[in-house]
Amino acid sequence: MTHTLDNGTLRIIVDEHGAELKSLVKGDTDFICSGTDFWKYSSPILFPIVGKLKDDTFRFGGKNYSLPSHGFGRLSDFVFVKDNPLTFRLESNEDTLKNYPFKFALNVSYTLDANKLTVKWLVENLDDKTIYFSIGAHPALTVPFDGGNFDDYQLEFNKDEHAARIPLAGGLLSDERIPTIDGKILKLNYDLFKGDALIFDNLQSSSVTIRRDKKSVTLKAEGYPFWGIWTKIGAPFLCIEPWHGHADFADFAGDFIEKDGIIALEVGKTFTSEYSITVDA
Repeated sequence: MTHTLDNGTLRIIVDEHGAELKSLVKGDTDFICSGTDFWKYSSPILFPIVGKLKDDTFRFGGKNYSLPSHGFGRLSDFVFVKDNPLTFRLESNEDTLKNYPFKFALNVSYTLDANKLTVKWLVENLDDKTIYFSIGAHPALTVPFDGGNFDDYQLEFNKDEHAARIPLAGGLLSDERIPTIDGKILKLNYDLFKGDALIFDNLQSSSVTIRRDKKSVTLKAEGYPFWGIWTKIGAPFLCIEPWHGHADFADFAGDFIEKDGIIALEVGKTFTSEYSITVDA
């Protein structure tokens, strides 16, 4: 079931399945690309892992558990809580505990303010022990959104960057670094993504803007240590992805609690994070 929120400037549609943003409309343009032949998702929530585990397996408490890439949040039916802000909730259950041995609640809310959408996550520890997780965003922003072709657009970072990406091989990270961004501007072209996503652990910026001429869409996300930027060759979208966590390194052999970027949440505590999408088009 889907739910709609409209403030007269923006209109969003969110599906209870995955609490996934399916549409973000201003005027005649939908700035979220949903359900194409290139990718069946539109804005999945990555939880309780981001990216791929080595052998799709993690170890905790002397036992092995299996999770699909990006976890089960995007595959789960959330409970609708209220309609302004649009709020959804997922709690651990018998099925999740089989492959993720932590009791939790994940609350997701969507708020509109003028031409800005804010997405907020709140994770609760419902267990009697510390829980461990990662969480990330994966919105497919429509490109092109103002005519032209994909390579007529550029990314603008709000700070000067001298950033190297971490290459992926088989969905896992390598120890290499490839210089990719020098300055505030990165011109878009599909060749950038021939080797899969651009993954960074060293960005200084807290916002990234997709721009063509004077029209733009900006994703702002403060306090995120990792970012991914991804599309498929020929696809009409670009995913800008702020992450708390990332895929395993190819040589990682430790326990889940030793995973780089993992969040440790103590008993009775909560974790909150948010990002926003602003449409100036």
